[in-house]
Amino acid sequence: MTKYHIHNGQQQEGPFDKEELRAKVIKPTTLVWYEGASDWIEAGKIDELKDLFTVPPPLKASPPPLGAPVSAPPPPPSSTNPWKWIRIGLGLALLGFIVVRFIDVNTSHDRPGSYLEQVMTIEETERQDPTRFLSVEGKYHTNFWGDQMVIEGVILNNATVANYKDVVIQVHLLSETDTELDSKNYVVYKRFPAHGRTEFSLRVGRPKAAKKVSLDVFGATPLP
Repeated sequence: MTKYHIHNGQQQEGPFDKEELRAKVIKPTTLVWYEGASDWIEAGKIDELKDLFTVPPPLKASPPPLGAPVSAPPPPPSSTNPWKWIRIGLGLALLGFIVVRFIDVNTSHDRPGSYLEQVMTIEETERQDPTRFLSVEGKYHTNFWGDQMVIEGVILNNATVANYKDVVIQVHLLSETDTELDSKNYVVYKRFPAHGRTEFSLRVGRPKAAKKVSLDVFGATPLP
């Protein structure tokens, strides 16, 4: 004799034979499972149980998702929430990104020569164009005889790693109206370390009309 499991929407009961189901006064919409069935079936759709129902009751809403049965029957179908899987997918993607970044940061320091290559690239750039990283500023006055301009200044090396020597200073002698009267180059034979300030002093022949001085870095020699 066939034994049936029933589910009332909240819990599972059984197994019962047909007469026991008659005593339970089940409805045609009651979900039933029996050995050999692939899934839960409404009792009214099973030929052997149709005589249990005299008058079909009105249709009702489907019962909530069924829990796992006590014995072997498969669980009833449950609704799928697409947002749940979207959130899980986004969470896994974020976790993967964090793991990759962590591995990359921790292994980059172990790559042979990586830091040295970066430093060498910066140094090579600074060595190729010293005038980008050297600047000059200073004060000037006329000597007692009036035939020279005395210049006292500072050369700044703003390079990150490059050191220089023998900086060439271009001195522009200007009139009171800023007309250039003369221009000469002078070499300051000193070493200029990175991030350093180096003082210098020059005496420059002065045309009579020269009232002002303008200074530029014309060049330098990179130290090995």
